[in-house]
Amino acid sequence: MHADRLLKINVFYFVYLKVGRCVNLVALTDTTKGLKRISEGMTYGEVVTMFPMTRVVFENKGIIEKENFFYVPLSCFLDAYGVSIDELNEIVAKTEEKQAENTLNVDGEVLSDQMTFRQILKAHPRVRGIFETYGVYETGKKNWQNETLATIAVAVNSTPKKLLSNIASCIKAPFFPHGNALVLTIATLAFGLTFGLWILMGPLSAIIKTQWHLSYTANSVLIALPILMGSVMRIPMGMLTDKYGGRIVMSCLLLGSSIVAASAYFVQNYALLLVVGFFYGMCGTSFAVGIAQTTRWYPARKQGLALAIFGTGNVGTVLAALFAAKITKSWFGGDWHPTFPVYALPLFIMSFVYFFTVRNAPVPMAAKKIGDQLKVFKYGMVWILCILYVVTFGYFVTFALYLAPFYKFSFELTPVTAGYMAAIFCFIASVFRPLGGWTSDKFGAVYTLYAVYTIIGICLVVSIVFNFTGYKSIAPTTIVFAFMGFFFGVGSGAVFKLIPQFFPIKTGVVGGIVGCMGGLGGYFCPMILGAMKDAIGHDGGGFGILAAITFVCLALCFKKSIRQPVRID
Repeated sequence: MHADRLLKINVFYFVYLKVGRCVNLVALTDTTKGLKRISEGMTYGEVVTMFPMTRVVFENKGIIEKENFFYVPLSCFLDAYGVSIDELNEIVAKTEEKQAENTLNVDGEVLSDQMTFRQILKAHPRVRGIFETYGVYETGKKNWQNETLATIAVAVNSTPKKLLSNIASCIKAPFFPHGNALVLTIATLAFGLTFGLWILMGPLSAIIKTQWHLSYTANSVLIALPILMGSVMRIPMGMLTDKYGGRIVMSCLLLGSSIVAASAYFVQNYALLLVVGFFYGMCGTSFAVGIAQTTRWYPARKQGLALAIFGTGNVGTVLAALFAAKITKSWFGGDWHPTFPVYALPLFIMSFVYFFTVRNAPVPMAAKKIGDQLKVFKYGMVWILCILYVVTFGYFVTFALYLAPFYKFSFELTPVTAGYMAAIFCFIASVFRPLGGWTSDKFGAVYTLYAVYTIIGICLVVSIVFNFTGYKSIAPTTIVFAFMGFFFGVGSGAVFKLIPQFFPIKTGVVGGIVGCMGGLGGYFCPMILGAMKDAIGHDGGGFGILAAITFVCLALCFKKSIRQPVRID
């Protein structure tokens, strides 16, 4: 066998290797291509050391290190075993090309998919939020410390190239130790402006109804159409956010809504006003866009508070309710047409501010195909979150719309005073939303929801007793509604804390679905209250239905799948 002959010259080549190794190393460089290449003068040991990807070829041919081939030049044995230099160089080229794809140069620093979890966090602690978004932590059921980025990418259904790209973007991004305060601030302001425009038709409806002699049904449709569209379209807007990022989607939404709303200045008939309301109602989708935009800037332990702060944009509804009618009467002598451009102008300006100041976070985006995004409907957890949000946000919208006529007809207040009472409720529900996020981060979202649904249920039961016994006193009634408003705000923040925990990659589309169902709850629940009042003569029956749904939500919170959130997507 060839091995016998080769053993006789091992001593010679051992000396040769030690003395003249530098000569052989010159052959590594292909002067025509500038690439590292293998030559016949190199020894087996040099090749497998410098190009470990070739080892499998030698092993498949029976050429192994224990047979003393380590110091033998390739020219002595490759032909005998049916191996060519070109074959080896081809393997090297393909392997290095593949490795280059999974390597990034970030300001002179090379990031490779062979870096471990520990190495990347030690060098760049700020990328911890990306791993948390993927569901990869420093501690837990699986120890990730020594896992390579390539292994982690496979485990989270991603690719090394995409993971490295997200890490590189995070390294290059401006440093915000707890997220991105600028993005959160601008997004919250944008959300507040859009929500003010979203309900604008409500405060102006009494004036429009009087001037155009509309029926109550026609007036109700006029009020409800923007609410309905803003709720239903949250799903596709959430999907667009997951696909293109919140920066471009929110900017386009602000710009488009402002232009459509301003066009109401030229509307002179009911049908055209319905069309305007239909299209500018899209601004109500800003919530689904904003939550996907803000949550990706924050690690899991901070997302509850961040989303709750963003949710305080609900206060825009209070500003619209308080000032829309006053502006119409004081500035324009009762003409409602110019009020729409007044509210549209800040949105127009904000669209450019948002585009030039806000950045998409360097965290993974969801699947690009619509079909892949719609697969979230198959998860029962999505529908559970929808039910939970119907009570917290849907009831908030319900009472925001229902309380003004409730106070007017139940306590014979003036429309202005009744509107102020409703505005107080909206204000409490909006400003205390961050508290829900904070308590969710500190104690857990589920434990917060235990208290939320318990107190809301008790308040509704008290309201039922007031109605069936005929008890009427404005002070206790206001206190009961104030308590409900407080826990509506806290509960909304807690529910949205759960969304990125279950669906960190598809936060936009899931948030859109949940927000849609919450908005639809705010559309249909007032109808339930009105129908039950027509049937039995008071609000007790309607409050009873709402209380039953609330206690169902309380029962759902005790499910093990809710109490122990795990990543689903």
